[in-house]
Amino acid sequence: MSAYPTPLVPKQVQGAMQLLTINALGITPPSVPNDPAYSDVRVGWQQLGQPAQTVNQDVAYVRSTTVNDAPVNRVRDVQWIPNPQDDNDPPISMIHLYTYMRVWETFWEFYGPNSFDRARMLHSSLFTQLMHDTFAAAGLQLYWVTDASCPRRVPYYSDSQWWERCDFEARFNELVTEAVIVPIAASVEVKIYTDVPGPGGLGTSPLGTQPLGEDSDAPNADFVVELQAGTGLGTSPLGTKPLGE
Repeated sequence: MSAYPTPLVPKQVQGAMQLLTINALGITPPSVPNDPAYSDVRVGWQQLGQPAQTVNQDVAYVRSTTVNDAPVNRVRDVQWIPNPQDDNDPPISMIHLYTYMRVWETFWEFYGPNSFDRARMLHSSLFTQLMHDTFAAAGLQLYWVTDASCPRRVPYYSDSQWWERCDFEARFNELVTEAVIVPIAASVEVKIYTDVPGPGGLGTSPLGTQPLGEDSDAPNADFVVELQAGTGLGTSPLGTKPLGE
């Protein structure tokens, strides 16, 4: 089991926002799966028809998704830490730890004759302990971004009548930690070769150790090292580099 919280998915966030809205509006908290409270505050839309309620029925819809909020969600902290599950000596793996902030935006659509005031009640509840307690009870690491705009009344005409509607949005930050187990090398073998000029000499290169002989212009050589007395120069596919004495 991971020691870090699992990143949230829309279903979890929307469920928490649904419960927050129910509590903020003073609706009796749900106790069974088909509780009427879930009809008053709904997640998403029905596949057939919208709105699905009557023109005089107070109903709220909740929808949550991640959004771009640069630079908040662009910065990632990267760490290498020991893998506590690796009992090998020496260890053969480590944890590559990524930590970053993910931004969620929740959209509320309130319908009904009391939609405007119900949106106000929800907005005000975000400044209270209610929001913190709701998220804590659900085990969610969500933190409200406190510069939310005010609710907006947007009545519209449909089915030969005017429908009262009020929209509200708020953003929440989620601290995400992703741990990736990466294999590591227990040891490394290093071999060092010395360049020796003259017949039968050896020249070293990134392509391996190759005999050079007396002719440094060997036509079939993949790599050629030219040695001189004093501070010699070696030519390679990467350029010309001083070799030293």
